Amino acid sequence: MSDEAPANTDTKSIEHRARDWWRVTISDAEGDRGVRAQLRRCATPRDALGVPAAIGLARRLGRIPEVGAPAWKQRGFERVLGLAIVLAHVRAEIGVPLMRALGWSQFPYGKKEATAGVERPILSELRFKRFLQTEDEQDLIAAFVRLVKLAGSETDVADLARMFLRWDDDRTKRDLALVYFRANTRGLDSQS
Repeated sequence: MSDEAPANTDTKSIEHRARDWWRVTISDAEGDRGVRAQLRRCATPRDALGVPAAIGLARRLGRIPEVGAPAWKQRGFERVLGLAIVLAHVRAEIGVPLMRALGWSQFPYGKKEATAGVERPILSELRFKRFLQTEDEQDLIAAFVRLVKLAGSETDVADLARMFLRWDDDRTKRDLALVYFRANTRGLDSQS
């Protein structure tokens, strides 16, 4: 019997496999509240190493590095452990992507947040700009947890997983800005 992770033959996208893991492992409806509580107490990927379910997510996503793996594979594994921590803060899945829920309700056209009224974003522009600058893994986990809480712990889990896992890709941040400001809703509605 081998300890190696089985070859991943799942044809679903990585974000949809993460959503399936969330539903079965830690969602309110089907998951284990004890596991969710363990993950919610974690602040770093190192903390999540002690939670078998977090490592199970890495296995499901094919991100278990072999011994002596290059640093980039180790970082991918740690990113997935961070995702498990963030997903533990989602209590319900809704069809609204996180940044859509927290951003402007329509393109601001020069409006100031202070005078925008009901169109005003839940996440202020200043905090959104700071969020886009987040680089450190522990800070990234904390920032995503804050956003999930700001959204009432409800979001599109697959979209959240995609954003978190692809954070280092500048296209992710560009797409978030377009969604936050409602700049290109026609093109983004079909993707989100």
